[in-house]
Amino acid sequence: GPAIPLQMTDSLKSTYTDLAVARISSERQPALRNEIASWQWPDSMPAYTKLIVDDAGVAWLRAFQVDPRAAEAWSLLDPQRGYLGDVTLNPGVSLLEAGSNYVLVLQRDSLDIESVLKFPITRSK
Repeated sequence: GPAIPLQMTDSLKSTYTDLAVARISSERQPALRNEIASWQWPDSMPAYTKLIVDDAGVAWLRAFQVDPRAAEAWSLLDPQRGYLGDVTLNPGVSLLEAGSNYVLVLQRDSLDIESVLKFPITRSK
């Protein structure tokens, strides 16, 4: 598949810090910012954070992302055919399961109400 940029950047650090700080009370935010600023960050980040193998043996790899609200990007790898391509799910949609002819996704609406949806998929030979 295509090369995946794995270098830890200042932009990723900033995004992580902002997301972490936004989750706590305003009086605790300065202390958390100071704590995070003292961290020794790794030089690189993980390539992926989740692996699902469907009924056809295709591995679905979810790309690493800092912001859980961002779109999910999945790379599909077949043992015989190699890299098949990428699938990107809209923000608020998460892959739960991949079958031989369907995917199950969890979708959150604007009110954070969850729905599980099943979509058919067609495989090329």
